[in-house]
Amino acid sequence: MLFSLFYYGFPFPNTAYAKLGAGVDALAMMQQSLNYYSHTLIKDPITLLVIVLGAGWPLLARNGKYGVLSMGIVLYLLYVVRIGGDFMGNRFFVAPLFLSVLILMRYAGRLRTISLVPATAVIVLISCCAPYVPILSGRDFGNKWENPISRYGICNERQYYYHSTGLLHWTPERLMPTNGWGESIVKYAMLDRPLIHVYGMIGFQGYFGGPKVILVDRLALSDPLLARLPALSAQMLRIGHLERPIPEGYLETLMTGENRLQDKNLAAYYDKLQLVTRGPLLSWERLKTIWEMNLGKYEHLIDKQFYRRQLPDASALS
Repeated sequence: MLFSLFYYGFPFPNTAYAKLGAGVDALAMMQQSLNYYSHTLIKDPITLLVIVLGAGWPLLARNGKYGVLSMGIVLYLLYVVRIGGDFMGNRFFVAPLFLSVLILMRYAGRLRTISLVPATAVIVLISCCAPYVPILSGRDFGNKWENPISRYGICNERQYYYHSTGLLHWTPERLMPTNGWGESIVKYAMLDRPLIHVYGMIGFQGYFGGPKVILVDRLALSDPLLARLPALSAQMLRIGHLERPIPEGYLETLMTGENRLQDKNLAAYYDKLQLVTRGPLLSWERLKTIWEMNLGKYEHLIDKQFYRRQLPDASALS
């Protein structure tokens, strides 16, 4: 963390600021977390059952050694409530599930083998009867299912991407992904000249775009300025995928390397941010600005109410 603070200017990765610093109301986040728990309960009830058993058993048994681990699981689950869950179904339940399995395995080791064998058989049988067992899936994975994205914005990511990125769909003459996510920007890359492109799936686009295409991530995952702007209020609350406004003059700023932001206060903030993220590492002015920025000294330069009310800007500037 200290290295991150010195080298990058901030203790946490940019994605943390983009996802947790969007300015979403805490109550709305907690309500969304209930949808996240409900989604897992419906789609994969075994996961929550194992977590409850793993967290509860040591506490009921008053086992101090494993009770500490159980409290860790409980605190983690409360953290999931606080951040509103995630856009990816089951994602934040993997860690507590793994720890719960380890705890239950320690207790299972004390059982007699004659009772352990049938218990294991029942667990395997139940797992194979689940509706979305990956080990039993083929090329048609997800073909007959409902929309992978629920009405609350929680997604089965494997189902969403499988038809375009699954290895069983690959052939030597086929460009992956097959749905055009990457191909859509190849035509711009072939122009062999600088271009700004605003997009929300920067992984595919960045791979195919080449070195002369500048991608502006509207979800702010890779953009330090946008990550510090509030999320647009006129959008569905989808945790982790919260779109930001594109300030007037920002695309020109990225294209030219000159600060052309029309908002004078935001322009001053951007200068400080540039010094922190791109200035000489050992510059005293940079080190001082790192300290001040992490203490929030320049937050007043961002008109959060103004930017929260903006509309999306999906234009490209060539």
